Amino acid sequence: MFENQKILKWMRFLTFASIVVLVFFTFVSVSITALSHIFIFLPGIYFLAKAIQEKNYCLSKSGSALFALIIIGIVSIILNPMPLTKIFGLKYYFLGGILAPFAYADNFKYFFSKKKTKILTNSVFLMAAFASLVGIYALYTGFNPIKWKPAAHLFRASGLYGMYMTYGYGIGFLLICSFGLLIYWKRVKEFLGVKWHLLTFVINFLGLILSATRGALLGFVVAIPLLFFQKGKKWVVGTYLIGTIFLSALTFGTSFGQKLFFERTYSNAQRMSHFQAAYYAVKESPYFGLGFRNFESNSVRIKKEYNIEWSNIGGHAHNNFLEQMASTGFFGLIALLCFLFFWAKEMAARKDLVGLVSIAFIAYFIGSGMVQYTFGDGENVFFIMFIYALGQSLPRLEFEKGEDNYGK
Repeated sequence: MFENQKILKWMRFLTFASIVVLVFFTFVSVSITALSHIFIFLPGIYFLAKAIQEKNYCLSKSGSALFALIIIGIVSIILNPMPLTKIFGLKYYFLGGILAPFAYADNFKYFFSKKKTKILTNSVFLMAAFASLVGIYALYTGFNPIKWKPAAHLFRASGLYGMYMTYGYGIGFLLICSFGLLIYWKRVKEFLGVKWHLLTFVINFLGLILSATRGALLGFVVAIPLLFFQKGKKWVVGTYLIGTIFLSALTFGTSFGQKLFFERTYSNAQRMSHFQAAYYAVKESPYFGLGFRNFESNSVRIKKEYNIEWSNIGGHAHNNFLEQMASTGFFGLIALLCFLFFWAKEMAARKDLVGLVSIAFIAYFIGSGMVQYTFGDGENVFFIMFIYALGQSLPRLEFEKGEDNYGK
């Protein structure tokens, strides 16, 4: 089968189609983005089997931790009174994080060209900027012209998503990548239209601000300085100071900032109630939790049972780590922590731009994930797993001589 050139050609085409869908529609339409999973399934199986046959199979330590997370998720579902169909919710991690890297690696080696790379690199940011512009227009007019219906929220930008927090945290992930390419544009200038890219960054950053997602803003400020790690400690510290000054000016110098950080006490109280409920969920089922993504359906019960405030409002834990622990227990939390640790370690070992951006991306995941469950939000997980798969499959990018000498 692996010698059949016709099959091989189709597998490469389907892989490329999956990447194209993610690039063009991740921030535009979650239903269309789901096609990426349909397209990658057969190529993922094919190239995994090919790697095993050629004895070239080697799942990274982060990949092994992610696979363990999937298995623990399955066990948590089986052990709890919930539909077994919930297992399909783990497809984001299996298809996007386990299978995709094998197919991507072949595609980048044999199917990609400079022209394709340039088109796709620019398109992901342009499409996101388009979604942000539509969201900003909808915010100020009250009407979304693309969806042809009222804006998703009266006071917060939502892009083309139906939920402002999904958009705000998601666009934050993209902005980390975008800013990294802006800083080191010389390394990717043959693939990136710098002026257009700067414009998309400004539009998407404005969308982030207007989404009024505090955790995303804080995560952005925490993560961005790590992009300057290669330039030296002074750059990192200086960037942290600039970020602190920016947040302080926004918070204390504008009515928008004061409302954002001081007047949304109800939101803070609700989050604390979710955190408390997650704590009691872990006490109820410490090893495998209440079942993958099953905490939300139990949160109201737990709040009422343990006399926690806001007992009439359910929801997920609004924290990646508490949600993981409440849903899949300590074993699930350990798997997630191992995944992030080994992912960061592998990206640091790359000593290239992909690795540098990925480390900041992981920092944003951790920082923003303290107040939002992004690792279970389908729209966000598509992009998280896409960036993870790229880091696992892209060849190392050599740096130019001169000031950009990271890893030399």
